[in-house]
Amino acid sequence: MNSGNIQSLEQAIQFAIERETEAEQMYQKLIGLAKDPKAKELFEDLRDMEAQHRQNLQTLDVAGFKEKHNQERVYNMQIADYLIDKKIDDVRTFQEGLMLAARREQMAYQYYSLLAETYRDNPGLFEFFSVMAREERSHQNDMEKEYDENVLLYN
Repeated sequence: MNSGNIQSLEQAIQFAIERETEAEQMYQKLIGLAKDPKAKELFEDLRDMEAQHRQNLQTLDVAGFKEKHNQERVYNMQIADYLIDKKIDDVRTFQEGLMLAARREQMAYQYYSLLAETYRDNPGLFEFFSVMAREERSHQNDMEKEYDENVLLYN
């Protein structure tokens, strides 16, 4: 999807689904890079949570929200701000993977926060995107804690 052309809720949701799929793949790779069993378990849990996010987005009744609230807008989504140059295929070390994961989770938090704000006058969408934002912030905190405990500690 060309990120610069998001003009509807459906396109914003599709963009989010694509990012959640990438997050699942990222955590799968981190499982393979992690040596510590607790870190592997954390990444497995996060992979599963990202899969659940994707499923939640895929089953979101967008038409019902629009019909109920007659809203078909996503203004100035600034999607380029939520794209990350580094790809999971470029990650070679556990440290690089943690750094990428933390950054991606931060960007996901900001994206869902923006969607929540955009749809503030739509209670259902506002709550959905607010919950997604909080969960992504929690994932970011998990990555930063893991980095602190397993990378900074040994460097």
